[in-house]
Amino acid sequence: MKIILLIGLPGSGKSTYGKSLGYPFLDDLMQNGGFNVLREIEREHEIKTLVISDSGLIWPGARKAFESMVNEILPVTEYEYVAWHNDPLGCYENIQRRNDGRVISLPALLQMSKTYVPPSGLILRPVRHNE
Repeated sequence: MKIILLIGLPGSGKSTYGKSLGYPFLDDLMQNGGFNVLREIEREHEIKTLVISDSGLIWPGARKAFESMVNEILPVTEYEYVAWHNDPLGCYENIQRRNDGRVISLPALLQMSKTYVPPSGLILRPVRHNE
């Protein structure tokens, strides 16, 4: 199974992009059932590619721990990373426009931005600006 991990600040456009790929998509995995959802997927579906987005993946240590836990549940053969620019003000503008209940304060977003480390060697996607 291939796992595509979407990495970026809240409001960067990860969810919009993830939904557009046409694969099963888990958004904010840790807030929405966590690894129990992965266990259900493993039991109930034969999936070749799975897309996962979680803002907690902005830290390298968290990505490594996340991958270790996923590897214990799913037969992962490949990870692909897609990451976004560190643009907290653009992300905050997007957060203010969305109407889905996902809210984060500007101070919290700025704090996340200070510690965001995208995987090296990637071409970073620009923050999607919602109109």
